[in-house]
Amino acid sequence: MPRTCTVCSHSQVDEINKALASGASYFSLATKYNVSEMALSRHAKNHLSKTLSKAQEAQEIVQGDAVMDELKRCLERVNLLFDACDRWLRDAEDPSRYDIGPRAEDVKVTYYEPGQEAGR
Repeated sequence: MPRTCTVCSHSQVDEINKALASGASYFSLATKYNVSEMALSRHAKNHLSKTLSKAQEAQEIVQGDAVMDELKRCLERVNLLFDACDRWLRDAEDPSRYDIGPRAEDVKVTYYEPGQEAGR
């Protein structure tokens, strides 16, 4: 029957895992947490990679969610821009077409009386 991992069953396993992942020496951790260096070595080899893999997966999911939230926000703004462009370009006489010609408020008309010079 396989032995229970003394590090996995340790009350401070999360702290030990963090220290192992950050590269702390087996000797310092063995002294600090009252476990053998051999137990730490076995734990790191057999269990820590699985734990780190799960943590990495969780981190990737969180980052993916953040990316999706940002993408959703960007798409909402792009859709607002498209709607504004659609409203501006839609031809009032034929709503199925766009009109890129000038609008009445964009045109300045100057009238001159016959015989009058321009600019007077």
